[in-house]
Amino acid sequence: MNQFLALLVDGYRDLNARKLFWITLIISGLVICVAAIFGIKGTAITFAGSRMADFAPMDPLAWYTWGYGKIFIGVWLNWAAIALALISTAGLFPDLISSGSIDLYLSKPISRLRLFLFKYVTGLLFVALQVAVFSAASFLLFGIRAHAWRPGIFMAIPIVVCMFSYLFGFCVLLGVWTRSTIAAILLTVLLWFGMWLVQYSDSQLLQINVMIGMQVDRDKQSLATTDAELREANGAGSSTTRPASLTTERDSTAVELSDVEKTQARFVMIRNIVKGVKTVIPKTGETNDLLDRWLLSDSDANEIVAAMTGSRSRRRQARGQVSRSPEEDVTLGAIQAQEIQRHTSMWYIIGTSLLCEAVVVGFAAWIFCRRDY
Repeated sequence: MNQFLALLVDGYRDLNARKLFWITLIISGLVICVAAIFGIKGTAITFAGSRMADFAPMDPLAWYTWGYGKIFIGVWLNWAAIALALISTAGLFPDLISSGSIDLYLSKPISRLRLFLFKYVTGLLFVALQVAVFSAASFLLFGIRAHAWRPGIFMAIPIVVCMFSYLFGFCVLLGVWTRSTIAAILLTVLLWFGMWLVQYSDSQLLQINVMIGMQVDRDKQSLATTDAELREANGAGSSTTRPASLTTERDSTAVELSDVEKTQARFVMIRNIVKGVKTVIPKTGETNDLLDRWLLSDSDANEIVAAMTGSRSRRRQARGQVSRSPEEDVTLGAIQAQEIQRHTSMWYIIGTSLLCEAVVVGFAAWIFCRRDY
């Protein structure tokens, strides 16, 4: 324990000397100050005390929570702050190796593996402290400005730290391997973009597959209706041209259904490939989205998606009880895709991501312990 505390203090001094620790903390304070300009009064969201938008009959708290989560937590805490944290901590291992200070550490009664793990945990504690301060300030802000106390905000601490650990593991591996802080940062950012691209592609393919599935169901329903009308017309012995027109309509619908099912099969195959790739990599975006589950109910999330896509169609339209426009199909496809994503197992998201991180960190530790310094 004494060794860990000594390395923790040494790591803090190193990070403090770079000033980025305090810079990140100050920027977090400024973000909170900007967020404090917004508030809720009645059914409206206010800006600097003035009514900005009235969301009646919708819940203004849901919009306030969504906006805060997407803008202040999503943009700052999950992107900008993590980028600064990577810059701050990327040099922990390359500087330790290249500066020769590792000789001093190894001259003490401490194993290389323990030294590696202690340094790794030090980098994670840097982010945990930053997120804890931001979460505490956000909790107070919600209570004062939105008149709602949301303990779920503190879930940002394990979620953001977990998400950072995925990237930090790659950064440590690249730093130990290349011994270059700059190379570790650039390659980690490149990998981060690749992870985001895979997850974004999977999300879009899921929505497309949902919409194609809706089209298949609609064509099957239309085909069944036409068949029923055709049997009724033939049974009545109609001498008009109606049976012929129904036959033509049925054939056209059958051809359309066949084409749509082929398209569906192709998109399902593509998504299965993308999903397979996504399974074995850290899920940074889906980990961040876990916070929405704690802050927003399913109904509030669906209401916001419907409003964002420009439609107020309700669930009864999703069940096919009334005819829908193409715009409503887009809305309902987005809602159903979101519901699938929101109900994806948390243990799958975090478990597979941590498994990948364990492999990466284990490889980095192996290189650190085997390399001559």
